[in-house]
Parts: sequence; C-alpha cells; structure tokens
Amino acid sequence: MSETLFPLPEDAKPWPRGIREPEPHAQPVKAKNIKDGRYFSTWPDGGIRVFGLFEEGWLVEWIYFHEEQDSGYARSDRWPWCAQYYYANGTAEDFNMWDDSSRPYDAGMTFEEWVKEQVASMLKWAPRRR
Repeated sequence: MSETLFPLPEDAKPWPRGIREPEPHAQPVKAKNIKDGRYFSTWPDGGIRVFGLFEEGWLVEWIYFHEEQDSGYARSDRWPWCAQYYYANGTAEDFNMWDDSSRPYDAGMTFEEWVKEQVASMLKWAPRRR
C-alpha cells in the first residue's frame, strides 16, 4: 500500500504512542489529551496503514489499508455509524447501525477510486474554532 494513492496533508501527525490503532468491528478509539487533527501510522515498508481523524478525543473517521493487497476498511464513528470493506477482488461490503447482514457486491470502482472517495471527507476537515 503506497502513499501515492493520496498525499498525506502537511498537518497529518504520526500516530500517538500509547493509543491503540482502530480495528474493524471493534469499539471506538478514545484518547485523552490528544489534539484534534489527522493522524497516520505506517507499515514497516513505509506504506500507510491507518489514516484517521481525531476530534474531541475520539477517533471519528478512519481508513485502514492492508499491507499486501489492494483492500481496506473505512469507518465513521460519527452518527449514524457506518463502515465499508473494500476487498481485493473488487467487491465491497457495507455495514451500518441498522444492518449487519449485508453481502459483498461489485464495488463498481477501482481500489484507488475507493480510497480517494473515502479519504475525501477527512481531507476537507478543518479544526473547530473555539
């Protein structure tokens, strides 16, 4: 998985030590004393593993990239909760708070297109002015 699918914004910070990375279908990530903003972690080869957005101490949106194949998982913990897997065979599967029995379907887009679509909202995010 290469950073070339989307450039990390200049304000993106390395994943904070001591804060667990998100996992599909796991509880939301809560972190004390973390500044709002975009964070990322990488695989040993330098490719992006997780790119996420913390707001008011919660990881509210994130995307996980598998290391060796064009697949990943995107999730929003904002209301209403929703998530989507993109599988290496070009199918996708949706999850939301009303349906946990979905089936994979033809994604109708490449992995690159899916990544750009999922990351777009996180790249548009701006910190709240308090």
